[in-house]
Amino acid sequence: YRRQRQMCKETAAATYTTNDTVNFRTSPNKSATAIGMIGKDVQLTVLEDQTSHPGWYKISRNGTEGYVSADFVTTK
Repeated sequence: YRRQRQMCKETAAATYTTNDTVNFRTSPNKSATAIGMIGKDVQLTVLEDQTSHPGWYKISRNGTEGYVSADFVTTK
């Protein structure tokens, strides 16, 4: 069952793109340290959706894991 669920998840994978310049942060909190900034219209590699941290996506960028606010992400 887990394998089936994973396959369905991969098939229905969404595309996540920034809709504005966004801070890339160490934790899912607006006062967390910013690792850097990500420009507008950049496709993101999402590791965790908002289920674990409502309002935030955990992403990987250039080998570093961190968080971006869902307010600045468009899902297609």
